Amino acid sequence: MKKIFLLLALASGPGPVAAEQKASGTAGRSACQSVMLTNYCQRLTHNLRRAVAGKGEAMREIGEFYQKGEGLPRNAARAKEWYEKAVAAGDKSSYLRLGRIHEYGGPGLASDYASAKSWYEKAIAAGDSEGYWSMGWLYQEGGPGLEKNYASAQEWYEKAVAAGADYAYPYIARLYEEGGPGVEKNYARAKEWYEKALAAGDLDGNAAIARLYEEGGPGLEKDWTQACSFYKKDGWGPDAQRVCPKN
Repeated sequence: MKKIFLLLALASGPGPVAAEQKASGTAGRSACQSVMLTNYCQRLTHNLRRAVAGKGEAMREIGEFYQKGEGLPRNAARAKEWYEKAVAAGDKSSYLRLGRIHEYGGPGLASDYASAKSWYEKAIAAGDSEGYWSMGWLYQEGGPGLEKNYASAQEWYEKAVAAGADYAYPYIARLYEEGGPGVEKNYARAKEWYEKALAAGDLDGNAAIARLYEEGGPGLEKDWTQACSFYKKDGWGPDAQRVCPKN
């Protein structure tokens, strides 16, 4: 009941933005006082009123204001609260945002990869395929509550690819290029995945393949002629000038 009255006060009181400042303990310090950010304040006021009507997307936008520090001071803890309200109101997009806020943390909220994983799994269950890539990244990096595991990262990245996320190709390649828990370094396999990235339109793959040939590694011999060829495809920059023969 208190929450309902708070929302009503936010929406119908003399200053909904000021009321939200007071609720968050940031009264008098809001970026909304800046004339340059008047548009953010208008949007915040509008969304606070829509939140009273139970609009989950409005609650999500308020969370984004806090997460990004737009219109209100950056506050990860308050962002989390609003994303949770959005989820309770049926906004499936907020699962992914809850994963992000727990992954990176911020003012008032410590980074927690275990919690992030839980929310990403819920995002996937709700049909958000971006959660596959997000799970891969968690395992590739490792962090509070979740150990780094390249094998698990690869598994999730491949699920992302299967779901149509071509941008996951170079991430799989990088796992093989670096090697790590559960995945042995293998330049030949890394090259294969960078080639798939190229075929999907990621032109950064040229420089990546050139780097593999320049260094040489497991499964791929050093070959500066090939390295030169791929660096040229990436443009005649410092890398090409360093590797290619001087005529």
